[in-house]
Amino acid sequence: MSAGERGVINRFIRGVAHDVGSIKSIPATKRHRSRQDHPTPWSFMSAIENRFGNVVLDLAATKTNSKAGRFISPRENSLKQDWKVMLNGELGYLNPPFDPIRPWADKCVEEAIKGARFVMLTQASVDSNWFWEMFPYCTSYALRPRLTFIGSKDAFPKPLILSAFNCVRLGAEPGPCGRLHRWNWLIDAEGVEAVQ
Repeated sequence: MSAGERGVINRFIRGVAHDVGSIKSIPATKRHRSRQDHPTPWSFMSAIENRFGNVVLDLAATKTNSKAGRFISPRENSLKQDWKVMLNGELGYLNPPFDPIRPWADKCVEEAIKGARFVMLTQASVDSNWFWEMFPYCTSYALRPRLTFIGSKDAFPKPLILSAFNCVRLGAEPGPCGRLHRWNWLIDAEGVEAVQ
């Protein structure tokens, strides 16, 4: 890892630590026991669509939490589908179960190599092997402020990232993949006032 990459990661970790320190109460998450199906907030989807374009397929959803007109259900098993064919050059959205995340990260790399265009929401586990194996294939955005999922009263207790695969022409930061940016997504959210 170069000194520049270490600097980016260190600034990201300091920013996360600052954000954590400013939260009054953080709800607990329990490994293997926390709900994995909270819907993504519509304001965040608006920010994604304003930045990257219309989402036509939710890559892992149910009828009650889908964020697009079409979705791949658990019964259809998104991990066994060909996202590139299903997306046909359009944009997909993925908010997979965060535990276990490894199969989803591997699938993202597989589909990115084929040229599928999609964004994925995950925990910002920048110390995990799956993140560094996926990172060269995407541009990642550390999210600010934290998301409050539909059905939750508090913001998600851990930092999140949005990773954009094959999306440079759709609004991702120009430059090579394997970059980490900080994104105040409220600036791109329609009808929502930005916070600093």
